[in-house]
Order: sequence, then structure tokens, then C-alpha cells
Amino acid sequence: EYAARRAQLVAGNLWQVPINGPDILSTKQEQPRLLLYADQFPWGGQNHLSFGWAPGNPWGDVRVRRAVSMVIDRDGWIDAFYNVSNFERAGLPMDVRWNSHYFADDKKFWLDPKPENSKLGEGARYFKYDPAEATKLMRAAGFNQPIKSQAIVAAGGNTQVTALHAMLQDSRLFDLDVVNLPNSEHNIRIYNNFGNFEGISMMMNHGVRGDIDQYLS
Repeated sequence: EYAARRAQLVAGNLWQVPINGPDILSTKQEQPRLLLYADQFPWGGQNHLSFGWAPGNPWGDVRVRRAVSMVIDRDGWIDAFYNVSNFERAGLPMDVRWNSHYFADDKKFWLDPKPENSKLGEGARYFKYDPAEATKLMRAAGFNQPIKSQAIVAAGGNTQVTALHAMLQDSRLFDLDVVNLPNSEHNIRIYNNFGNFEGISMMMNHGVRGDIDQYLS
């Protein structure tokens, strides 16, 4: 179990144990011989939304997709899952970046989406957490009631999916019923189906690292 492995690391009996983000500082305090190094920006654990393009889906309206983006609190997300404020309080500087259409650690293709210093142009504004503006977009698109649809996850989802779903629900612009599919069925019906599904997928993979063409496809 994780707790037992962590205890063995602290005791010096194990030398390689993956530690959950919230436990890093306390583990270092308990075992001062451990060294902390800055790592690359996270890649493997990210979950990207993907919009279904089946006839009748509301996601074909760009205003709806932008509204989805604007009810996602990216800074809150990063702090919750990567322990940023606790590291900073401990005197450890943190370089916090938002993923945009590509990963934040690949500067060859990544453009900072934060509106104050973005090169994305007008599109950068839709990365900002702004529920009021998201509501205006939804009203302009003709949606005066929450969009009721399905949010598709694979193999039970994970804590990031749960948090993302909660943010969309809390906006009261969307009413998404979570539909869980086995991995094999998710791959056939969602991942490899060219967007021909209803609802949104909350667990889309993002392609091969470093291959921009495969990623975008």
C-alpha cells in the first residue's frame, strides 16, 4: 500500500517510491536526506475535453465551447493538484503555466495562453476564468437553461475528471450526467470515432509527445 511504501522511503529502506504531490513536503521534512529537484511540466496525467460532433450536439457553436473553457479555474486546478501554494509558502519558487492547445513544457509549439502576456491573440481571452462572460456567451448562443448532455469517462475516471465535472456543474450552465465506459468500448465509440458521439469526453488522450501533427489529429 502507498502509506507503507512511503513509510519505508522515510525510514531509508526504499530509495525509489512515487510520492503524491500533497505528501512531498511532509516526506522531505520527515527525511531531510531526500533531495528535491524541479521536474518537467506534467504531461502524462492530463485530461483533455473533447466535444462530440454528432448531429444535434450543442458543441458545434463556438460560443458554447468557449463558455466551457471560461468556467474552468485553471489556477485553482493547478494549486489543488500540484500543491503550488504550499510549495511557495515553504520558500520553493514555482513556475506555473497553463497548458494551451499544447503542453506548457514544449516551447517550440506552446504559446502562453494567459491573456496578459499571450501571443495567441483574441483567443487568449477564452482561457481566463470568467463565469460572467461565459454566461453572456451562452445567452448569446440562445441557451437560457443549462445544457443537458452526457460527460463520458473511461474506466471510472479519476480525481481530475471529478474536479473538472464539478466546475462545469457549478457554473450552472451545464448539466452533465457522467457516463462511464470500459476502456475498450471508450476507444471504439469515442477515441477512434472521429468525434461522432453525443456529449463530451472528459478523458481524451492527447497524442504522442513531441509529434505536433499526431497531437493535433
